[in-house]
Amino acid sequence: PTSEKNIVDIFLVDITDIKNFQEHLESTNNKLSLALDAADMLPWQYNISDDKIIYESRKENGIQLHDNNIHEITLNEYFERIHPSFQVCVKEAFSDLCKGNIKKIRKEYCLNQKVKGKGVYEWEEIQVIAKVDEKGSLKLLIGSTISITERKLLEYELRKAKENAEESNRLKTAFL
Repeated sequence: PTSEKNIVDIFLVDITDIKNFQEHLESTNNKLSLALDAADMLPWQYNISDDKIIYESRKENGIQLHDNNIHEITLNEYFERIHPSFQVCVKEAFSDLCKGNIKKIRKEYCLNQKVKGKGVYEWEEIQVIAKVDEKGSLKLLIGSTISITERKLLEYELRKAKENAEESNRLKTAFL
């Protein structure tokens, strides 16, 4: 401050560039959020030191939420959701990623829970990449999860239709 009487020091800083950049970031974030919603993709991160997977759900029981709910589960809780026949494969992929043996994971697996009213298991696909610090030490796993149950049901129906067609063809050939 000035030592002169009746004088006020004023400092101005032009923050136009900062404000424009903030607006650009907000716009980009909104577009990415809409794209994630359109794809029914759930982004998450796994903090190695806390052993916590953190994710925000925007839907609950198929209903769009106005406020995002932040959830935390441990890696073991995550693995317990996976059907036992897929757990070893997924655990090995996570281990290989954490050790640096692979760069990313892309896995499909069956869950322990069934689709309501359909009697078939739920399916998910995950994609995961490791984030390391400047020393190369693993800090986070960044991933996304998407439900592929509908695709798996369609694949099953196509296989059954093909098998039925092949059986019909075989029977026709045997008859002739």
